[in-house]
Amino acid sequence: MRLISLPRVSKLWTAVIIAALLLVGVITIVMFPPIQNTTSTSVALLGEESETPQAESEEQQLKEAAQKEAKKAVGTETPKNVSKALSNENMTAQSDLAEEVVTSSDSLVLPKDSSENTDVVQVDKEVLEQEVEEPPKIFSYAHPECLEEKGEGLLLPVVSPEGLRPFDVYHSDALPDMAKTPLTLVFSELGTNPKVFELLKASFPKSVTCAFIANRDLSQQFNNEARELGYETLLMLPMEPMTYPKSDPGPSTLLTNLPKAENLKRFEKSLSQFTGYIGVTPYMGSRFARVKRDFAPLLKEVERRGLFYFEPRLIRSIALQLKSEKMLWAKGQYDIERGLSRTKIRAILNRAKEALAKKKPVIITVQGDIVSFEEVKRWLPSILKKDVALMPLSSVTQ
Repeated sequence: MRLISLPRVSKLWTAVIIAALLLVGVITIVMFPPIQNTTSTSVALLGEESETPQAESEEQQLKEAAQKEAKKAVGTETPKNVSKALSNENMTAQSDLAEEVVTSSDSLVLPKDSSENTDVVQVDKEVLEQEVEEPPKIFSYAHPECLEEKGEGLLLPVVSPEGLRPFDVYHSDALPDMAKTPLTLVFSELGTNPKVFELLKASFPKSVTCAFIANRDLSQQFNNEARELGYETLLMLPMEPMTYPKSDPGPSTLLTNLPKAENLKRFEKSLSQFTGYIGVTPYMGSRFARVKRDFAPLLKEVERRGLFYFEPRLIRSIALQLKSEKMLWAKGQYDIERGLSRTKIRAILNRAKEALAKKKPVIITVQGDIVSFEEVKRWLPSILKKDVALMPLSSVTQ
């Protein structure tokens, strides 16, 4: 046998191995093509932290998804739930969104500390206040020509340039029945108790007269309501009683120790409390109405302004000696004071009944008390069955 030399064998095996490697390389290239690197060299040069377009696209999708979830989560979820699903890199970008406060009643989601949110609320309040405001009501009984405006916005009754007096425009329209004996009921000291005023409206016709105390919280409201319903009204002037200051009539009381100018100022302030009344009557006043120096200027001012003056029997003032012949006035014959028992009230009403039976006109002052009102209500129907007519105060001037 012929032997092959070793150097020749080594060369042969080397050629076989190289051929095999080339064959494997060709097969690999055909079956597994090389993957091209799409990373932009320009982006790589800007820094290692820059993201690929694919990563940017994914981040944009995550942001959009987070915003959609936040809108859906109004009233049910907070944006914090959305931020949990984001990666650590996206949490920094979405931190503002996670701090927003979302409620079911907000149409616009704004941060707590947003000044814009505060402005929106303020505008809404201003609009609401403008919508609530109503123009001042003009009462049907009002007569501007019989009012004058004085300092501090006071509106006072006065005779009009044409000579029309407040008494002329505000007295009751009820026509007196001259064939019958007149009975006049003056319900006084109103303006403090709503129940008493409600009882009056429910129990007595429009031919009675209502007297409201000046400077009381409810007097203006009740006077306006009474005038709208057709009742005739008086304003009660707070005057100093014998027992002052133990018995205090209240703000703007006319006092005997005050200068004339100060009492006039208080008088005007009381007159301005409401309007539509035919005249005035004292509230207390047992001392003030007996001092000529103080009471005489008051009566002159009442007459100058075209007002009626009514005096209850209990006052016993010097008005009869001081008044002029032209002054409109009347004096009551019977007084039913506050707090009397039913027995005493009935006794007074029986005396009034006897006077009416003798064809004498009767004026009864009934102070604002539920018991008194109930007794007068029970007594009145039997009286009106006779030749007696219930007349307002303006129809029995003296």
